[in-house]
Order: sequence, then C-alpha cells, then structure tokens
Amino acid sequence: MSSVRIAQESARGTFILLVGNVLSTAILTVATIFIARLLGPDGYGVYTLAFVLPGLLIQFVGLGVNVAITRYIAVHLSRGEVERARSVTRTATVFLFMFGVALSAVNFVVAPAFVMAFMHRPELVSYVQLASLWVLGVALTQCVQSTFVGWVSMAEASGFSVLLAVLKLVLSVGLIVAGFGVYGAVVSHVAAYLVDGVVGVAALYALKLRGSKGEAGFYHDVRSMLGYGFPLFASQIASGLAAQYATIVLAAVASDAVVGYYATAINVTVAITVLSGALSTSLYRSFAALEGLKEDVSLAFDYSVKYSSYILTPLVFFLLVSARPLVDILFGGSYAPTAGLLAIAAASFVPVAIGYLVLSPFFNGVGKSRLTLFISVIGAVVQAVGSYVLGDALGMGAVGVMVALVLSNVAITVSGLALAMDLLGTRLSVKPLLGILLSGCAAGLAVWLLPGTGLLSIEALVLDSAVFLLLYATLVPLFSGVDENDLVRLSIAVQTMGPLRRLLEAFLGYERRILRARGGAPGG
Repeated sequence: MSSVRIAQESARGTFILLVGNVLSTAILTVATIFIARLLGPDGYGVYTLAFVLPGLLIQFVGLGVNVAITRYIAVHLSRGEVERARSVTRTATVFLFMFGVALSAVNFVVAPAFVMAFMHRPELVSYVQLASLWVLGVALTQCVQSTFVGWVSMAEASGFSVLLAVLKLVLSVGLIVAGFGVYGAVVSHVAAYLVDGVVGVAALYALKLRGSKGEAGFYHDVRSMLGYGFPLFASQIASGLAAQYATIVLAAVASDAVVGYYATAINVTVAITVLSGALSTSLYRSFAALEGLKEDVSLAFDYSVKYSSYILTPLVFFLLVSARPLVDILFGGSYAPTAGLLAIAAASFVPVAIGYLVLSPFFNGVGKSRLTLFISVIGAVVQAVGSYVLGDALGMGAVGVMVALVLSNVAITVSGLALAMDLLGTRLSVKPLLGILLSGCAAGLAVWLLPGTGLLSIEALVLDSAVFLLLYATLVPLFSGVDENDLVRLSIAVQTMGPLRRLLEAFLGYERRILRARGGAPGG
C-alpha cells in the first residue's frame, strides 16, 4: 500500500465517518433536546449525575486495548498480514467484553458509597446502579468502532454509530413520554449501548473473523496491545478523571439545574466533535499505516493540522457568536443560562486552529503513545486544579469549571506541539494557520455586529450562517489561509466524497477565484 493510497483512504474514510457521525449526531441531538425538554433542567441534572460513576469506570475499560486495536490492525493490513489482524481483533473483542462485565459489577457494588461520599444525594443511588450495564455497552461499542476502523470498514463503523443514535432516540422519547421520567431516560441510554454493542460484535465476527485460525495466542496478543496501549489508557484515565471531577465539583457547589445547564452546553458542542471525531479517527489509522510503511509522517502532520484547522475553525467561531439563539431555539427559555456556558465551551475548541485535534492521533499512530499520556496528564491537572480553584474556591461555579476546560485544551496544545517539534521533527506552516484563525475571527465578529444578530429565530440564525460562511470563504484565501497547491490537494480529496463532491468542488472553486483575483501565486 502506497502513501498516496493511504491519503486517498484517509479522505474517503473521513467522509464516510463524517456522514455517519453527522447522521448519528443529528439524531442524538434530537434525542438530547427531547430528553432535556421533557425532564426540565432539574431532571436533566439528575440524569447527568447518574452517569458520573460509570463515566469514571469507563476510563478503565481495556487498559488501552480499545485504542491499540485500531493501530495494530492497520499496521498488519498495511503489511499484508491479514491473519495477524484477525488474531488481534479476536483477542481485543474477548478482552473488552471481560472488562466490561467486571466493571459493570464494580459500578453496581460501589454506587451507594460513591454517591453518599461525593454527591450527597442518596436519591441518586438507584439511578447510578441502573446505569451499571452502560459500562459493558460502551466497552462493546468501543470495540466495534475501533476494529471496523482498523479494517477500513468505515461504512460499518458509521452504521453502528447511527444505530446507537436511533435506539437512544426511540427508547428515550418512548419511555419518558410513557411516564418513566429520569428512570426511563437512564434505561434508554443503557439499553441503546447494549443492543448496539451486541449486534456490532456479532457483525464483526460474521464479516471479519469467520473461519479465522489465528496465528498467536490470546495472551501474546494482549501483551502486545497492552505494551502499546497502556500509556493511552493512562492518558484516558487522566482526561476522564479530570472531566468527571469537574462535574463532581459542580455537583458540590451548584444545584441540579445548574448541572443541567452545564451538561447542555457541553452537548451543544457536538457540531464540533462530530467533525473532529471523524477526522481524528481517520487520521489515527492513516498515521499508523504510514508508520507501518516507514514513510515520513512529518509532512502529513503539517497538512493534517492545516486542513483540520481549515474545516473546524469556522465552526468554532460561529458557535461562539450564535450561542444564545441556538440555545433558545433548541431548548427553550428555561435553559437561557446555558448560552454563556456554551460560548465558553466553544472557546475551548479554538486551539483546533493550531493542531489540538491532530496531536493525539499523530502520537498514537506513530507509536509514541507515551507522548499522548504526557500531554493528557498536563491537560488533566490543569482542568482539575482549575475546576477546584475557579469553580469552588473562587465561587465561579459552572463558569469557572468551563473556563478550566479552556485552559486545559490550551495547555494540551502548547505542550503537544512543543513535543512534536522537538522530539519528532515535525513542522507547521504558521502563515496559513494564522490566516485561517484571523478569517474565522473576522467572520465571527462581523456576524456578531450585524443588525439583528442574536434574534431568537431560525430565520436570523440561517441568515447569520450564510453571511458567516460567505465571509469566511472570501477571507481565507485573502489572508493566505490556503494557496493554489492546497486547493489542488483538497480537490483531489473531495473526489472520494460521493454526493457532496459537487458542493465541495463549488466551494473550492469559489476559493480559487478569490485567490486568483487577489493575484496570489501558488505556495508550497
């Protein structure tokens, strides 16, 4: 497999994952809106707190095997070692199932003591115990997603993410409307993951493992994946514990309603996480395949940062300026305090403009998982300390906890870029990144200053979206965010993107006309 073929697979894989992520997230967003509206801020806060303990335990699933499996499959397939890829797939599936069962049992047993010690809400015990099997469901869905991506079966990976969303929407709305309230919401969430995971594992065996003999034993494969994945597990633990600790701090100093506002703000940022999830998953596999072929990955890193910034930066700035109308349209007036928190949550993604998204998949893909651990620990410490100091000690509550998230993402990005450049010899094209950042900022500021901006209507939001997109598309080439060579590469990439190809080609054509009108010569 050549590096060109890997790049094409990355573009196609990103598109397929993006389509799946967009569909699943759109459905999940509808489910979230229904749940939040039907339960109200207080009920939604209780629903959020029910998953804090299982959310902590999920960080321990697989000890990193759930991440390592994608890289091992990609490396073996790039070398033509299909049977070895099957062997590690089988091993990871069994291992993750065992972990899921064990941690679900731990959640059930520990729930009463945890709730009383950290949340001081005895009425939450039954909800937390009810959420126990969610841990097993997540272990299975992680296994399905990671293995199908490793096998370049992006359609299957996307399909099961959509199935999960559909199950959650149907079950949650049905059970809450039927009068089961928070219990119904918790049961629907758990059941959706369990059903999706079980069906996904069955499909995995039918499509990839049937007739497989396996070249190595279970323990051999586990040791190999643990050796690579354990630092990733440790990094997940650090990040996961910090995120859950932030929620615990908030639960200690704020009401259930404020917890609901905070959770809603985080959930609205799914528009960013949809794109970032598709890009990072595809990039991770591509970096692993390039490493398996012993190709130079430094140039790939530079392009990945530039193009992920080009795609995601405008979304971040638009979400910043449209927080208030978005919250009112989606959740109603009872969630008005969410708007300010959403603006801060959007600001936490500004570092995507300089590589925040690419760092972890890059380190993991090239086998430097310890660097991922290092930057994750830095981010976790900043978030945990910041949540306590700002949210509790200084009395800023949810705002302080959200600001701590901004500081954490900045710390991760700065430390990660320093390591990538100093230890791995990567480089970044600073001028285009600055151009992209300025274009997003200028387009956001212009929309914010428009007469009527912030009107709580869908029409105003659509108008703001159109103005923002036009301004961004015009300013990026004017500010040297892209050059002719970038547009050529992107034009080649969009050929693999099916029905969206014509729309994306039209957008790139507009960029090209602006660039040529400016008189810009092709860059490097």
